[in-house]
Amino acid sequence: MLKGFLDLLVAPVLLVWPRRGLEQQTTDLLLRRFCSGGRNVLFFKSGRSALSAVCEGLSRTLPGCQVLVPDYICNVVPRAVTRAGLKASTYATNERFEPDEDGLQARLTDPTVGAVVLASLFGADNTSAARVEWIRRVRPDVFIVLDDCQNLVLNRPVPADPRTVVVFSFNGKTIHGAMGGGVVFDGTTLGLEPPARDWRRDLRLEIAVCMVVLKQCWERGAGRLQRLRGCRRWKPPSLEYSHAAGRIHYDMDVQRIAKVSLVRALLELRRAPRTEACRKDQFAALRAFLERTGAGDLIPTECPERAPFVPVKLRDASLLTRLPWKGPYAVEGDPTRSLRPDVVCFKNVGVEQGLFGSAEGSERAGGGGREMIQDGAGRMPAPHRMSTAAGRMPAPQRVSREAGKMPAPSRPAVVRASCLHGPPPLTTQQALL
Repeated sequence: MLKGFLDLLVAPVLLVWPRRGLEQQTTDLLLRRFCSGGRNVLFFKSGRSALSAVCEGLSRTLPGCQVLVPDYICNVVPRAVTRAGLKASTYATNERFEPDEDGLQARLTDPTVGAVVLASLFGADNTSAARVEWIRRVRPDVFIVLDDCQNLVLNRPVPADPRTVVVFSFNGKTIHGAMGGGVVFDGTTLGLEPPARDWRRDLRLEIAVCMVVLKQCWERGAGRLQRLRGCRRWKPPSLEYSHAAGRIHYDMDVQRIAKVSLVRALLELRRAPRTEACRKDQFAALRAFLERTGAGDLIPTECPERAPFVPVKLRDASLLTRLPWKGPYAVEGDPTRSLRPDVVCFKNVGVEQGLFGSAEGSERAGGGGREMIQDGAGRMPAPHRMSTAAGRMPAPQRVSREAGKMPAPSRPAVVRASCLHGPPPLTTQQALL
């Protein structure tokens, strides 16, 4: 509480500080405590904006080349590739969200492949130095883009390689900021340059990010009041798909970071050790809660305790509104289909505790009677189970609004496929809040 009050006092001072000084402080902090081994940092308005800048650099260096991306990832990644005039081609990942090395090695032998994207999702450490070295042995000349938007953690070494870049994000992932992102690189040959100034667009972006900060503060305050009253509820998840258009802070245009985002990022980077400790505590509480209640199973990854999103195969549908969840990623070009429709992710942002006590309290208030979304084999029973092969969302269904209770089994709307129900797919802004 005291730390938050001090941040309120410091933030106005930082906002009037020159932008160059803020960028230099943030750069020094990033390279010293988060991306050791990197030499240069460029800041952009978001992680997707930074990725667009990298893809445009690839397009200038290797026009029309093929870029390998994971088959299960946020749809803005392949979109950034095709938007730059390159060809996005997917490679297979396993149940732990790790690349299938045999398949990836075969794909890398294709001379038309100019770059490969490695992403550390949900605690999977796919952007490690060992993985980069393995790719270098298979294909020394390929460009490697390390998507660390969910993996901007303390003491993370960055390969000193001119053909490797790291893309990061400050927007509600490992660092719980308000938009903002960037690229860490070491003398890359992509010709990356600082984003151009455009005072009209920069002013629009500052206003939009200010609204994001105000909304975050409002929702956090409202959540605390609801928790004190014992009636905390969240919107149930749906398939994650971003159209990346219409809002200046969520489009994919290359633009420099908002000053408000930079100030918020600097404050959150300084409190990263405390955030990481809180995240580890919440992960331990989540694991104990699932083991005690049998409500779901954690999907094992390498470092789930530090991940901002913890993958779970959920069986208790009533938890969808009693804990914060992120839905499965939808496929680019088809917002109604996912390759992993059975996976939801607990949002472990590291800024809030006590979620599981309130979840159990609301369950007791609701009188129990949980509806378990599994059959004898631990799967969702028909007709409520989504086809994993097709991965398509069923028609919208209604859910009972009675406190803590799910509809009777005779009603066809017990739970939507893969624990999803209700509204159409969320926009990126809604999904990250």
